[in-house]
Amino acid sequence: MPTRPVLHLPLLLAASALLASPLPPGLRPLPASTASVAPSPAPSQGPAADEAALDALLAEQVAAVAGRSAEELVQQALGLRNLAGGSQAGDAALDAALDRRLAQLSVEGADATPQVRLFLATCRLQGLDADAALLAKAVAPVLEATANELRAQAIALCANGVFKRLAPEARKDLVERLVGLTSQAVLAPELRIAAARSAFAIGTGAQRRDARKLMLEFSTSADPQLQSLGVLALADSGDDISGQLREKLQRLALMPGSEGELARTHLRASDALRALERKYRQLEDKNGGELTPELAEIRSIMEMIHDEHLFGDKFDDTDLLDAALNGMLGTLDEHSTYMDPKQYKQFSQELEAEYGGIGAYVGIDPEDGIFSITRPIYSGPAYKAGLQTDDKIVRIDNWPTLGKDQDEIIKRLKGKPGTKVKLYVWQRGMDGGLIDRPTEDMAIEITRAQIAIPAVAAQMLPGQVGMVELKEFSRVASSSLRQSLEQLQQTGMRALILDLRRNSGGLLNEAVNVASLFLPRGKVITSTDSRVQPSQRYRSSGEMLVPAEIPIVILTSRFTASAAEIVSGALQDHHRAVLVGERTFGKGSVQNLRPIPGFPDEPFVDENRNEHWDNWEKYEDLNGNGEFDFGPRVKLTIAQYLLPDGGSIHRQIDREKNLIFEGGIEPDHDVQLDGGDAWKYQERLRIARKEKLPRAWVDAHWATHRELLRELALYDANEVTRYPDFDDLYARCNTPLSRDDVRELLRGEVRRRVQDDRGAEFPLGDFQDDRQVQAGLKVAFDALGRRLDEVPEYATTIRGNPLEKSPEQRLVADARDVLQGRLGPGMSDQERQALIQELPRLRQMLSSANLDPSKLSGTDLRSLVEFLTKLEGKEGTPDK
Repeated sequence: MPTRPVLHLPLLLAASALLASPLPPGLRPLPASTASVAPSPAPSQGPAADEAALDALLAEQVAAVAGRSAEELVQQALGLRNLAGGSQAGDAALDAALDRRLAQLSVEGADATPQVRLFLATCRLQGLDADAALLAKAVAPVLEATANELRAQAIALCANGVFKRLAPEARKDLVERLVGLTSQAVLAPELRIAAARSAFAIGTGAQRRDARKLMLEFSTSADPQLQSLGVLALADSGDDISGQLREKLQRLALMPGSEGELARTHLRASDALRALERKYRQLEDKNGGELTPELAEIRSIMEMIHDEHLFGDKFDDTDLLDAALNGMLGTLDEHSTYMDPKQYKQFSQELEAEYGGIGAYVGIDPEDGIFSITRPIYSGPAYKAGLQTDDKIVRIDNWPTLGKDQDEIIKRLKGKPGTKVKLYVWQRGMDGGLIDRPTEDMAIEITRAQIAIPAVAAQMLPGQVGMVELKEFSRVASSSLRQSLEQLQQTGMRALILDLRRNSGGLLNEAVNVASLFLPRGKVITSTDSRVQPSQRYRSSGEMLVPAEIPIVILTSRFTASAAEIVSGALQDHHRAVLVGERTFGKGSVQNLRPIPGFPDEPFVDENRNEHWDNWEKYEDLNGNGEFDFGPRVKLTIAQYLLPDGGSIHRQIDREKNLIFEGGIEPDHDVQLDGGDAWKYQERLRIARKEKLPRAWVDAHWATHRELLRELALYDANEVTRYPDFDDLYARCNTPLSRDDVRELLRGEVRRRVQDDRGAEFPLGDFQDDRQVQAGLKVAFDALGRRLDEVPEYATTIRGNPLEKSPEQRLVADARDVLQGRLGPGMSDQERQALIQELPRLRQMLSSANLDPSKLSGTDLRSLVEFLTKLEGKEGTPDK
């Protein structure tokens, strides 16, 4: 599809070029009596005759404008002004003639063409002491012209400071016309942003705020063309070129063409202004460069730490200053932070979700200290080359990895896409001596590629229920989710479970894009409320991918945060999804990630023009440390997100860490996962991680029972007898765990091996053992008018109603209802919140006692009695 051409507003940007252009056809010189220079001036016939001659010439010029473009009109007006210029008399005579014509136009000019109005106004604005009222009457009607080019020229003229001299009502009327244009969605975006710029230039108070609001909306658009219009408009309007505006201008400055040049001009002007301000402050400093008292105090404390603290020799000035900055920001709220260059590098990589490398999750194995593949990324070159989970990379080219730092190893694995790297890989079953002395038989040559870290894992569950785990809102989140949903729908998906339980958030625009997959166009997804910025409202866009007849269940937990809460809350508010699980975390604040002036990233060559340093790109190593250094960043809370119904999700804590507002999103069905017993966790860790008995079992049975294990990974009916030699495995475990506990451990290892075999990750939730997934299935089947026991896989594995609480969960829920529903006499907010915070521990005690009464110690029993006594003392005797 061809792109829409940008309307270039000519008045300010092209004036110097137009002055040198040939005069358009029909433009005649002024009479010699008004010209500043003439080879043989004719004698004047008197002022009246000169005035009449000039009026006649102007009439000819007006007659010649018919059908001309905006650019030709500007050329004609400037050409006429040039011929009259050079003397005060010539300019004054032309100004007077134009004023007479404009006055006539304001009385009789209802039928005057837009070209006539623009020609007269453009020429008059080049003179002195223009009559703002006459000009406004000439230009205002052109704002409604049908030709966008002429309308654009009229909008540009309105930015002239002359119009600030209008009478208050006339000025208000003109600005309201401009503001009205900004809200007309049918207009070309270039016209709307131009109208906002002119309204901001001549408006007052609320009018300027409304105009700037549109510029901000454009500057945050996902459309690069619209974003560049907004960014340049903000810069033109005099916004401080710092923070996000500076970053966006820097990205725009990398582009060729007029917009890139304008961005570079703004940046150069801003840098020059900052340099002058610094010099001025230096000259003004009466302390001769001494530190202010506040900075001097910090310096003194740092010296005291170095001189006297027990561990003062282990921290340098940078460490201490980083801690001081974090402390300063942490005082404001829990999400404002300082990021040193290393922390920002990690943060940036997580959000970008792309890098050049082999495509694998890697790390030092804590059991043997060897650099290992934790899991290959199944779309990446490592998996295609045959690398599997738990493979050991013992050498990279001729560089051994044993004993080396993990970051250094990863740095050598990454590189420019298309380049090759030779890995020596030790795999299960090989001679252990080959780890130190790898042979060429172990070498695998891999061609690096651009790797996108997967954001989605999907699976079709029995009964045609799609199960999708969305892990984070990185730059590929919405596109990856769309692809998975399309595949599930093609295979007959009848309901969807979207798992956001481990999703801690990410990019706001990706949250909006994800919600748009499930909502009709134009629905409010979230809005922002700020002390320093106008409120912004984000709506769904594009076509809804998942039709309304497909029920959606979203799984949430206390780790569901930020962008994940925006999606959950929006779909809940619009009755598009049912939430199952736990109350979400409650992070509803907006952070602005800002560079710190004077501490930039090291310069680099942006080969792929993605405006981000990639690990293969050349850079200038300014500090000689052998690696690319980002500048530090500050993540500053500037606003809060609001749900479509206007409610806040943000959890609030005071400086003493007391909970003021719980925040988060309450699920429609509260379903808690049992925490389990500590002794069981330790026993599972011993069997699976230390002794690796399930892995050994899978290794021994994979070749002979591969198809069976692929079946068991999907469904095993909770039957231990389906696993060959299970009794022998259970005996070797020598554990108090039940046979079913060991079956769960074994099936988890089977699923990990099958992932590698099929090249696709399972979602983390498993319907056989995950109570919240089972509850989600129950809600989905209820919406479809079906029963779970209609599906054999569910009939044998889902016991009872997963939406019903266990006795201990009911007791805890009732206690929470009492605490949140009504305050007893004498109970303060702080006392109530303290009791609420005890509830998770109470639930754990009761769960353990339900499984094994001997696990409830005397101390636990006293804690339980004390808790109930508090409730009884404040609320009266509990009636549940």
